Amino acid sequence: MSIGKKITLLIVGISLVLLVVSFFVLNSFKSGIAQGVYEETKAVMSLKIEDRVDAKLDAGISNAVAIANDANIAKALENNDRNLAIKTVKSISDKYKSETSYKNAKVHIHDKDIKSFLRNWEPEKFGDDLASFRHTIKKVKTTKKSLYAIEVGNSGLTIRGLTPIVKDDNYLGSLEFILGFDSIVKQFSTEKENLLILMDDKLAHLAKLADTSKKVSNYILSQKGFDEKFFKAAQKINTNELLEKGFVLDNDYFYTYATIKDFDGNSAGIYLLGKDRASIEKAVIGASNIINTALIMIIILIIALAVTIIVAIRKVVITPLKNINDSLSLFFSLLNRETTKAELIKLDSKDEFGEMAVIINENITNIEKSIIADKQMIGNTQAVMNRVKNGWYSEFIEAIPASNELDVLKQTLNEMIKANRARFLEIDEILEAYANHNYTPSAHLNPTDEKDGILERLIIGLNAMQTSITEMLSNSLQNGIDLQSDASTLKQAVETLSTASNQQAASLEETAAAMEEMTSNVQNNVQKSNEMATMANQTDSAAKDGAELAKRTSTAMTEIQTATNSINDAVAIIENIAFQTNILSLNAAVEAATAGDAGKGFAVVAQEVRNLANRSADAAKEIKTMAALAANKSNEGMNIATELTRGFEVIADKIAQTASMVQDVSNANKEQMQGIGQINTAVTQLDQMTQENAKIAAQADSIANATIQKAEAMVKDALSKEFVGKSNISATQSSTTGIKATRTSKLVQAAKPVVAKQKYASNAIAKNSSKHESDVWESF
Repeated sequence: MSIGKKITLLIVGISLVLLVVSFFVLNSFKSGIAQGVYEETKAVMSLKIEDRVDAKLDAGISNAVAIANDANIAKALENNDRNLAIKTVKSISDKYKSETSYKNAKVHIHDKDIKSFLRNWEPEKFGDDLASFRHTIKKVKTTKKSLYAIEVGNSGLTIRGLTPIVKDDNYLGSLEFILGFDSIVKQFSTEKENLLILMDDKLAHLAKLADTSKKVSNYILSQKGFDEKFFKAAQKINTNELLEKGFVLDNDYFYTYATIKDFDGNSAGIYLLGKDRASIEKAVIGASNIINTALIMIIILIIALAVTIIVAIRKVVITPLKNINDSLSLFFSLLNRETTKAELIKLDSKDEFGEMAVIINENITNIEKSIIADKQMIGNTQAVMNRVKNGWYSEFIEAIPASNELDVLKQTLNEMIKANRARFLEIDEILEAYANHNYTPSAHLNPTDEKDGILERLIIGLNAMQTSITEMLSNSLQNGIDLQSDASTLKQAVETLSTASNQQAASLEETAAAMEEMTSNVQNNVQKSNEMATMANQTDSAAKDGAELAKRTSTAMTEIQTATNSINDAVAIIENIAFQTNILSLNAAVEAATAGDAGKGFAVVAQEVRNLANRSADAAKEIKTMAALAANKSNEGMNIATELTRGFEVIADKIAQTASMVQDVSNANKEQMQGIGQINTAVTQLDQMTQENAKIAAQADSIANATIQKAEAMVKDALSKEFVGKSNISATQSSTTGIKATRTSKLVQAAKPVVAKQKYASNAIAKNSSKHESDVWESF
């Protein structure tokens, strides 16, 4: 069902509800009209009695003041002249009868002792003390001010106006003008209303002349003229209900009341007011007719308003909603990557829909820009990370995304590239030092590096390679020094052989044979030395291979980190989308439920939000794929690490072969020593072969010198490289060299006499003497 139909049904339903509610409300008003009319009648009659009684009170005090201003009244009180007072009051009373409506005006004069001085209706009665119950007279005497009040007299309730009589600031007495309620009762009667002045029967002891037989409930009638019918009807009403509700009704009359208060503010009785009920009911019927007319007009108005609203809503609401719906559908297609462009809402109205369209258009534009910016950032990230995957760490992500989360991701990736670049530069500096034959630097783990990570394994492997190379160079240097020592020993043996040749000429032929054998051994020494150099080259090549493997390991580690970061990013995106989706779907559900039928249209948006949640599940699958990629990269790192281990094993094998070669040189030296021993034996036996022995000795000396040169070259090559422990080995070499040089010098000096004795030997030695002195010995 479309929104237009729903709104139409809703308006029709609301109109029906309004009609029903209006019917019941107006009927309720109709039932309450009578109550309102009764309350209004009560208020009007109560106000009327109050106004008329107040007018009477004002008249009473006005007349009292006017009479009291007569000088004869003051003079009569001052002189206690009652006859003057009677004459004066009679004259005033006659004047009131002829000129005013007060035909039986009552005037009561009191002396300064609050005793009766004159009652004009009963002149013979005077002198009675009034102080015990006439509080108004006491008040006038005290304040010397006029006042009015309703008080209980002998006949019942009366209206009294009192004024002080003062002469030269001396209080002479007071005068009161007494009025009845008859004129007020007549005024109500002429208006077809009724009034009964009822005195509380608790005050009956003060009204000695009152007719207590005429009562209404607990109240005594306190007036002369009254409507007999109304009085009898009033005797039947429930006065308690009257006092509680404020009004009561019977078949003929409407009754209400007003409280009569005395001078002290105490209740002295009530004014019972009555009015013909028919006249009141006529007002109620008139008001009911007005309500019925109003109900008909409301029905017509609601129907017209409903039709107008339906037409207006179709024009003002449905059409804009359709435009907004179409634009939002395209916008959601953009969000779902189904389209690449969203269309703005084409709505130019100035109402809330127009404002909403402007806001939605602004958001569509902003979100479209943010999507483009995020795409640019993702493209820049892919380009940079591809270069990082290929080993280039000098380029960073520069694109500025619209999303804060992508900006955090960008900063994190840039920091990762910077950190990895710094670590690789650090390792590169170490490897460059190794390439420059400086093997003293070593790599160290930072406190923030992950335990058991690829970087830790790389650093451990690099340091292991440094240790291996250092041990190899230390062994080479030590072997060179040992070879120098052995060569010096060989030199000493040659000198000894030369001396023995002079002494053992008879053994010259055997010495020649031994020298040939010794020459062969020395040649073997030279060959082994060459092979050892070759092995050193192979060791160097193996070290380079190890470095290459380390680079590959680093590359694999970088790819693993990249994959891991991608997983983390994807997880963050999914969590964000899941969170937003949950919030959005929850809000949509709540709003749809709250709106009822009108919210069903919004349920479409909720469904789209649930579709967004499904796409979040697809993103989770991509995370699994990326995790698998990370596992593959990890396996590749493991393989590279294995190859690196094998490379180092090759280095160890080469080093072992070098040690074996050195051992062969040592064995050859031992065989050479055995040959020299045979030569010494042959020289002892064959003295005549001295010249030949000398010649062979010279050849052996040349071989020894060559051996010393090779040893020096080996030591020099080892010393040209920096490694841990080099200084300790160098100090040992210096000490050993000094001792052996001294020993060799002494042996040479001892050999000279022998050479001088035999011409052949002398020529053999002299032939090579310049070479020894200028090269070997000097450098040694």
